[in-house]
Amino acid sequence: MAEASANTSIWDFVLNYYGRKGVSEALVGLQDSYGIDVNMLLFLVWVAAQRRSLGADDVQRVSEASHAWQRNVVVPIRAVRRLLKENAPLVSADTAAAFRKKVQAVELEGEQAQLNAMAAMTATLTPRRASSSETAVLQSLEAFQHVLGKNFPASAIDTLVAGLREVTDGH
Repeated sequence: MAEASANTSIWDFVLNYYGRKGVSEALVGLQDSYGIDVNMLLFLVWVAAQRRSLGADDVQRVSEASHAWQRNVVVPIRAVRRLLKENAPLVSADTAAAFRKKVQAVELEGEQAQLNAMAAMTATLTPRRASSSETAVLQSLEAFQHVLGKNFPASAIDTLVAGLREVTDGH
């Protein structure tokens, strides 16, 4: 795709982007090491694919609006899924694996609901036009780091940008 349009489903975009080389590892690494909401990162990348960046105020608004859903719905479901993978109590490994698949589907549904709600918020935001999707994502990631008071590893940022470049053909 040359440029993600505003009509491109955020979920379709995320599924395409997440499968790019190193992207899932970079996102999960940021999640596990820094407590970062992966959906917030995916949202910012989706906006950037449209050659738009968000400033710190908009990033803060979206982050605050989605925080309760992420922490109270998605994170607990993820914890159950991970438990079932690592050390399920009582039941056999086969039973745990079958149940884990069901829990994973619910987790993904919860993430999709969060991302769709975040995408709907774009109508209330004031994104800035950028010369490229790469510039846009760098600006939005900088704003997100500012909001969080954290610096992401350069290698993770490079991987996220490279994945975006791949799905937007450099635009």
